[in-house]
Amino acid sequence: MNKTTNNLRLYRNRVGLYQREVAEALKLDCTDRLSKWEAGHAVPNIINLFRLAIIYKVSPRDLYPELWQMIESQLEENTRTKQTASDNPGNGTVKPIASVPSLVPEEL
Repeated sequence: MNKTTNNLRLYRNRVGLYQREVAEALKLDCTDRLSKWEAGHAVPNIINLFRLAIIYKVSPRDLYPELWQMIESQLEENTRTKQTASDNPGNGTVKPIASVPSLVPEEL
């Protein structure tokens, strides 16, 4: 199973909170989901990602830096590919813009 690297535990510890306290702030019934997020076995939805960023006083980028970098690199590559194709219209080999959900391992 692929894991999604993150800094959730690091930032939770920096603000001095227990998983139980964060789970309560997110209105989760138990800490299981938060534990899976921190271990990289699952990822929070966009709303919970923003909530975590607010609780930990960081940006979502800080919480998932490797995922952010991968998405950013793919978008930059796609932009370069599109520019190259538009400079050479006869080429016809333009890669489609990558969809964000496909960047997260399917096992999650």
